[in-house]
Amino acid sequence: MNKKEVSKLVSHYGKPLGINDFYWDQESSTFSSQKNSIVINFSGESNCRFLVGSHCAIRSGHNCMFSTLDNCRFYTGSDCLFDTNENCVFATDEKCIFVTGDSCTFDTESDCTFKTGKECVVVRRDIYEVIKPEKGKTIRLNDYKIKGYKEIDRVEICNKCTYPLLRKRDPNE
Repeated sequence: MNKKEVSKLVSHYGKPLGINDFYWDQESSTFSSQKNSIVINFSGESNCRFLVGSHCAIRSGHNCMFSTLDNCRFYTGSDCLFDTNENCVFATDEKCIFVTGDSCTFDTESDCTFKTGKECVVVRRDIYEVIKPEKGKTIRLNDYKIKGYKEIDRVEICNKCTYPLLRKRDPNE
């Protein structure tokens, strides 16, 4: 996709985002914008990276990476990596990794990893289980159709992911 094609997939208050209001790297499929309140519809696109501000809604395929501020909504496939602040809502498939702030809601499936702030809720669709992770603890959901989770020492980035978390986090988070 070139930048003109990308601009048709991104809106700001219902209008296409201007070409000068975002960065697009076609080689790495990286989208970046400092605009808040944008809507990105990459629903048929996988292996993308998104670096955006707050109050965003993003729809994508599989194996994508997201680095955002707060109050964002995500609708994605599996194997995605999220690095966000607070008050975000996630609807994803399996095998995703989430590093977030407070008050986030996750509607997901199995094999996901979470390191969250306080007052977050995980709803597993594969077995209809609700989990409230403790702030600062890292957990990994059990395999498909197996209830529960295990606490792990750190967020383990998957082997096939080639990108690190973009923001340096306070080790006390």
